[in-house]
Amino acid sequence: MLELQKELRDRGLKIGSTTGYTKEMLDIVAPKAKTFGYCPDFRITSTEVPAGRPYPYMIYQNMITLAVPNVSSVIKIGDTTVDMKEGKNAGVWAVGILKGGSELGLSQKEVESMDPAELKKLMDATAKRLYSAGADYVVEQVGDLPNIIDIINTKMNAEEVI
Repeated sequence: MLELQKELRDRGLKIGSTTGYTKEMLDIVAPKAKTFGYCPDFRITSTEVPAGRPYPYMIYQNMITLAVPNVSSVIKIGDTTVDMKEGKNAGVWAVGILKGGSELGLSQKEVESMDPAELKKLMDATAKRLYSAGADYVVEQVGDLPNIIDIINTKMNAEEVI
């Protein structure tokens, strides 16, 4: 995630965060995450907007605070079906993450020790759920996101809409 954060910043992209945590919970967790190097440009919790996921309000607040004028230039990245629904309800691109994600529900150790055929079966089923919830793309891991950003940028430059 830290490598991705650096690459996004190097590209001049803004990083916003949404969470189902309460503000009080995030106020405890965020400083610890910052000590590890993770620090989005803006973060918002479900208790700071009229309703949390799958409603779009946290994404909209990110857009307002980060001065992002167009939903077509926003990507919601998440690891659950409700993340994908939040993205679709906001009218933004939605990208699902498999490995390390809640929807797949496996630890790194479990992924590494699992029979590859069984892992593929679980990942395919998880990807299907994410696509069914509205994902535009599903990637295996966070490190795959720059490629998806490039694809989305190409589509935006060709004036394709979501």
